[in-house]
Amino acid sequence: MRIWNESEGIEGIGNWSGYQGDYHNITISPTITLLKGHEYNYTIITGSYPQIIRAREYKAKEGGHITK
Repeated sequence: MRIWNESEGIEGIGNWSGYQGDYHNITISPTITLLKGHEYNYTIITGSYPQIIRAREYKAKEGGHITK
């Protein structure tokens, strides 16, 4: 994750260390304070989750045919 405000020279990068019980936290470094009335930009990039396919055969949209 990245959060920033170019005009004020503020930028923090977030790191996620995995699930901790029923929740997860993203730690922003360096620590930044978000101020009321200021505009910030943010980007969150996620990975993909595996898809569970219960059929004996499956024709993938891209890249092939899956059989059990």
